[in-house]
This record gives sequence, structure tokens and C-alpha cells, in this order.
Amino acid sequence: MLYDIPTSLPISEISLPLPSSEEEWSAETSSEWSTLHTSTPPPTPLFKPAFESLFLETSPIAQTLRYSEFGGYIMISALNSVIMNAYRVASTPAIDVNWHKFDVALDNWQRSWNADPKSHSTGPSSPFGAMAFNASAIYRAASIRRVRDYSKYLSSLTLLLPCNDLTLRRVKATVQFMDDKISSEEMLRTLNDPTFHRCPKLIRALVPACVSLQIPVKMGVKLVAQTAALFWSVEHVFCNFEVALFLSQWLCSIEREGTANLSNEEAKIVSLLRDLLFEAETEADPKLPLSCLLLTVWADQFDGVNVWGSIFPCVSS
Repeated sequence: MLYDIPTSLPISEISLPLPSSEEEWSAETSSEWSTLHTSTPPPTPLFKPAFESLFLETSPIAQTLRYSEFGGYIMISALNSVIMNAYRVASTPAIDVNWHKFDVALDNWQRSWNADPKSHSTGPSSPFGAMAFNASAIYRAASIRRVRDYSKYLSSLTLLLPCNDLTLRRVKATVQFMDDKISSEEMLRTLNDPTFHRCPKLIRALVPACVSLQIPVKMGVKLVAQTAALFWSVEHVFCNFEVALFLSQWLCSIEREGTANLSNEEAKIVSLLRDLLFEAETEADPKLPLSCLLLTVWADQFDGVNVWGSIFPCVSS
């Protein structure tokens, strides 16, 4: 996912059932496992028909099919992988990608995920484990990749931002695990890309992106910086990077074009982002562009002495 590398196991070749429930995985004895396995229908449908049903708009199977937290993680990971593959083949003139089908699949997965009561208590300290919490991070990344492909910037990146020196150093330090192949000028052009236009389809990605930012802000950015790697999966680091890049580019487009033509939904999102950012940075300069402030808040999660720093050398190697 980080380096935009296709999976070594094609989805078409997977003919296994989805994993069983977390309770069965955690059973300490064979009798306890047998009781759990036979007391209720196990949420272990075959992967292929379950995955295919996600793309059906009027499928009763997609609306009623349930699977375990681990199964949901596998399903959204596969969907994210298929979206990445779609961008690869979309450049071929002979292939026409039906992107609406991915909207349907994302919506069906979210309905199934929301239908599981355990997903309502998702979080790094959930008594049901962190699998649903990690799956939600991949869902947010997949929602963004559905409308905007940032994978090429994840594979090789140097980030230079139109902000003060302190913010610049902090953000560059945060992404030091990326390869130094794309120039700073290219990154500036990305953030200020004139071809990036706001449109209604972006709302479906903006809402989960705001949720991704809201979680560390409400928990406390400094607390997350010190403890996140003890409880959160590494997927959150990579997915939140795409969230930061997408939201910053969206805010840059507003700062470039003005707020006169904002829809009601977009105005609410800008208001929410402003409240979250100034809640996280209470002493921030009100004149600072929101796009720059957002990247500063994002970089704060990895600033100073924190356990995430031990992960970056592993990634770079």
C-alpha cells in the first residue's frame, strides 16, 4: 500500500473463506472454541462471492452479508488494492473503468461494517481488538484513492511546503522515510495544482478524511505522538499521510479560488476543519493558511521524542 506495489496474490486466485470471529481466535481451549463455533453461524463466507457482492447495487447479499472484524479488514484491503489496480489500467486506451462501481462497493462495505455492533466501539483500546479500527483507516484511504490517486507520491517523495521554516523542518522530518526522487518544486505544484477542482464527488472522501483528523485531535495530538505506535497499526501512519495531502490540496484550492462558490456541505467541512485545527494548535496564527496549519498539526503527531520514529528507518530500509 505504501509503495503502490501490486499484491503478489491476485484476488482472482483467492478461494478461501474469510477468517472467523475474534472470539474464536481468542478462545483458550478447544471446547470453548467449539461452543463459539457452533452457537452462532460463523461469519466466514467465501471471499470471492463476498467480494463480488460488494459491487452489486441491488444485491440483497451485499446488504445482509456479515463477516468478522478480520474479515472486514481483508475485504477493505482487497477493495483498496483493486482501486489501485484500476488506476494502473485506466491509462490503457482500450479499458474503460466504471468508477461508480467502486462507490457502490465502498458504500456496501461501510454498511456491513456499521452493522457490526463491535465497530461502534472501535478505537485503539477497544475491548474487541484493534482490527476494526485498522480497517476503518484503510477505508478512509480507499475513499480518498477513489477520487484522487496519491500513490505515486507515496512511492517517492520530498515534501516542501509554502510555510515557515519551523513547519518546513518538522514536515520534512516527518516524511524522511520517503525516497528523495520527486523534487520540491513538483510537490509545490501538486499542492497548488490548478487542475484540482472541487466537485460534489469529493464530499464522499472529505467526510472520512475529516474523521481521520478528528480522532488524534480529540484524543490529544501530543498524547497520540507519544503512545500511538503502542496501540495503533502502522496503516494509520500511511493512510493519514494521504488524508493530510488530500485535505491540504483541497484547502489550497479554496485559498486559491476563494469561498464565494462553496456549497453548503463544503462550507461545513471548512468550518469543521478550522475548529479542529485551532483546537489542536490553540496558539496558531489566525492569518496562517488552513492548508499549512493542517500539515503542521499532522506533523505534530510525529514531532519530538515519539515511538513512531523507530518505524521510519524500517520503512526506508
